[in-house]
Amino acid sequence: MLNSKFSKKIREQLNKLKQKEPPKYHKRKKKSVPKRNKLTPIEKTGKRFAHKLAHRSTPFERRFKIKLLAFNFNTCFQKPFSDKKTLYIADFYIPLFAVIIELDGGYHYTPEQQEYDAKRDKWFNGKGYNVWRLSNDDADKISPNEILRKLGTYKRVQLK
Repeated sequence: MLNSKFSKKIREQLNKLKQKEPPKYHKRKKKSVPKRNKLTPIEKTGKRFAHKLAHRSTPFERRFKIKLLAFNFNTCFQKPFSDKKTLYIADFYIPLFAVIIELDGGYHYTPEQQEYDAKRDKWFNGKGYNVWRLSNDDADKISPNEILRKLGTYKRVQLK
């Protein structure tokens, strides 16, 4: 008897629970997470290519990089720049001065390459960057003081 009474009560409670509507939960508002800027295909290509270039840098670029790192300000090596149509990779970029430093090897003195470099410089200048071109020999000979003196001629940029 006890069992039947007990089981009857349990059945009744279960039936009551089944009949009740499930509690309504408030939908949580999704936290607004800033969307990451998705890279365009050309920017993805630029990042990969810049990474490869950094690993295949010339001895002149490696030595000049050491000189720049001695100043202890942010310096980007093989930095890709692009808009929707064009992609350029700068040898060195110093955001504090918005300066792009290009080291020119021997092939930069051919007419075709000089025309291409002029086009690149025009594009960079149009975007507000200053371009400083050095031959490989000049990059090797230049002293850190001369680099600082040259960078001092450029206006500092407010970092955001």
